[in-house]
Amino acid sequence: MSLEVPIFTNKKDFVATISNFTFWEPYIKQAYQKNFQNSDFNCNAAPFPGTFPVFILNNQQVLKIFPQFYQGNTAFNTELFVYKLISCAGLHNVPHLITSGNLAQDLAQVNAQWNWPYFFISFLKGTTLKQQRSALNESLFYQFIDELAKLLKGLHKLNVIEFISNSQLQPPERLQPNFFRNFITQQLVNCTKNHLKRQTLPKRLCDQIVDYLPSTIEQLNLFDDPLVFVHADLHEDHIFIDIQRDTNLQVSVTGIIDFNDCMLATQYYELCQIYFHSLLCNKALLKNLIARMNLEICDMQQFVRKCMYLTLLHEYNMFLAIEEGYKFIFDQIESLEQLSQMLFNLDNLNLIAPIESCTSEFTNPD
Repeated sequence: MSLEVPIFTNKKDFVATISNFTFWEPYIKQAYQKNFQNSDFNCNAAPFPGTFPVFILNNQQVLKIFPQFYQGNTAFNTELFVYKLISCAGLHNVPHLITSGNLAQDLAQVNAQWNWPYFFISFLKGTTLKQQRSALNESLFYQFIDELAKLLKGLHKLNVIEFISNSQLQPPERLQPNFFRNFITQQLVNCTKNHLKRQTLPKRLCDQIVDYLPSTIEQLNLFDDPLVFVHADLHEDHIFIDIQRDTNLQVSVTGIIDFNDCMLATQYYELCQIYFHSLLCNKALLKNLIARMNLEICDMQQFVRKCMYLTLLHEYNMFLAIEEGYKFIFDQIESLEQLSQMLFNLDNLNLIAPIESCTSEFTNPD
């Protein structure tokens, strides 16, 4: 019987296969043969299974396959566009696109219910921040911040509008100029409902959201800042680092992955995910990163409000970091205003201590 594209009737069945190399092996061979005229390769599933099947081939290429679930088509089109943008800009420390295709076309299956798009990108040296975190002492963590800041400054300079004009490519929805405004507008409407559903922020604090947040998008003052290209999901599994142990210990950021959540947004939106799920709420590190990115905080209270607004309105649950490392805080906090000061007032770095799994106690080197 000839090979046909996978068919899943529900998400649960699909999720069970995400890192199952045996299931995906014939499809990987088909895609590899089609694009490289070679079926001889070594293959491993990505060490941390994500939303989509990802496989590492020969420690040189990465194959990512997109399902019909979890907005797979949107994710594929967004990432494909971004890798073309990055290639045109010559940005380093990110994978580069090798080729793309779809399984239905490879298998000459014209009437497939889903065509299973995929792409091959280059393999990044190093391992994730999550895997290496315990090996980073205070000095190495500040080296990491320096490296990350350089990468972010290059990333945020990507000119999407100019690229669209020159390439004549149709931008994905998330990179349309009005996407962030429309997204924040919708999040503002659904904010309390979203946090009640997540069940991380205590209900008594969820009940304060409607009074804490301004009633209109203009009053958020988020659009006073320029909108730039942001990755929007830079947690510890999406940042790759390499530690050199020859003579003097050094750390480098070798790259970032997974661009399917990117958008044109304020830089402060980028900082939310980094702060909560890469720096694990370490305020000294956040202050240092902001300085290295040349972001100026003119009014600390305005900065606190802006960051807290974006934390509440974020696409993902930022408060998971608190639940995992600082759950006792939720028992002590009486208001969202108090929580915002604890999290984001960088004039007082002692309000919240680093999570033990992050590193030992930090001080601000500046």
